[in-house]
Amino acid sequence: MNEIERDFDNDKLKEEINYPISITRKTAEAKLYQLKDIILALVSYYQIEK
Repeated sequence: MNEIERDFDNDKLKEEINYPISITRKTAEAKLYQLKDIILALVSYYQIEK
């Protein structure tokens, strides 16, 4: 999660750098927000299962 937050602080997101022709900042941000949601859902699921 910290790495995702640090990526948001950069002028260009890692995905924008790696795929400059096909990825816009808006798309890269949307994907990072989705990734955060998935990680939080998994953490919540595993905490409930314990």
